[in-house]
Amino acid sequence: MPEIVKELEQKLKLMNGTEHETIEKVDILNKLSWELQQKHATRALELSLEAEEISQVLGYQKGQAYALCNEGMSYKHLSEYDQALIKCEEALRLFEMLNDQSGKVSTLHSLANLYENMGENEKALRYYRMCLNECTEHQEPLIRISTHFHIGKILVRSNQIISGLAHLHDARNIAIEAMDKRNDLPN
Repeated sequence: MPEIVKELEQKLKLMNGTEHETIEKVDILNKLSWELQQKHATRALELSLEAEEISQVLGYQKGQAYALCNEGMSYKHLSEYDQALIKCEEALRLFEMLNDQSGKVSTLHSLANLYENMGENEKALRYYRMCLNECTEHQEPLIRISTHFHIGKILVRSNQIISGLAHLHDARNIAIEAMDKRNDLPN
């Protein structure tokens, strides 16, 4: 199990002894849910449902939005696509209302990935492109890399080779730039 999961599980264990539900607990539940979704989707769903419930009690809308997105992705990994779409769309509306750019970008990417998994490539492309339009240069490069990669892959599969290769090339360039920046960091 990855170290981050162990750390988050330990923090959560320590918090379960406290009387009050807190924003910090919601954030830990959401982070842990995100980390577990691919290999332990049922557990990730349980954590995100708990995070959503506590968020509603606390009036913590940002926590609720991330919980909804996590629920959507957990449902995706459980092949419950209708539920996944509902939860991700709810999350997107909440992120838009909160003007949370990072959450909005992440949710757009999640929706695109969901449609791609469902074989609805036109909808996937639309959401991936919306995601790219919302991304900024300061955004985590991994989401920009992944978005260009997925667009490129879909376009190449649909025989739009030149356009697809251009996106794959963009993904490569962003990755190289990100690695160069990391190598410039002092030790």
